[in-house]
Amino acid sequence: MSGVYEVVDAGVPVLGMPLFYDQPRNIQNLVDLGMALSMQINDLTQKTLSEAINRLIKDQSFSENAKRVSSLFRDRPMTPSESVVFWVEYLIRHAGEASIRPLSADASWTSHFMLDMCAALAAAFLTLWFMTRAIMHMVLYKSIPSTVK
Repeated sequence: MSGVYEVVDAGVPVLGMPLFYDQPRNIQNLVDLGMALSMQINDLTQKTLSEAINRLIKDQSFSENAKRVSSLFRDRPMTPSESVVFWVEYLIRHAGEASIRPLSADASWTSHFMLDMCAALAAAFLTLWFMTRAIMHMVLYKSIPSTVK
């Protein structure tokens, strides 16, 4: 995500090749803002890469949109660092205030450690394991002919 902040802050067009996690969504957001092109790594050839780069360079709308988005991004009362400091100090000043306490603070220890979810997953896994064993047992013993006379 910090790469996206840097690009938006710099106000430059982007050619993105999202690979995993949050990259596809981040690149799509930049495409929606008109400041980026997205390419899939599977579609990457010398020709497609060259065409995409040329389009970013020649089509001024990408540069204009990048500068517009950068201007909007930079026009704020505090820098990100100042914002972090403000909110940490805010929490310190209002430490006892009930409205800023997370709901998880009142959760039971079983919910806090998600033991209910662990139990449900363990039950599902054990059920699947026993069913698989039973099916394998039936298949194996039915396929072996009985030699009892």
